[in-house]
Amino acid sequence: MSKDFFYRLFLEHPQLNGETYWQHILFTWKCSFQMLIAAICLFIHGAVPGIFTKTASDKVSDMHMTLEKRRQRMKQD
Repeated sequence: MSKDFFYRLFLEHPQLNGETYWQHILFTWKCSFQMLIAAICLFIHGAVPGIFTKTASDKVSDMHMTLEKRRQRMKQD
């Protein structure tokens, strides 16, 4: 396997977004954890509608705002 293959697989996307590999992985893992929490809350809310009534939608809104801010920052760089 060539260096080019590994570059495309691990480095190209983060660099296109102005990040190092480690910055990218930390951000995506943070987002993944937030989505997992939202999914668990949504699962529980489905069974017990009176709890976590806005938790998942609030998380999704927060993540959307975070991603939009990142996109704007990347456009400026």
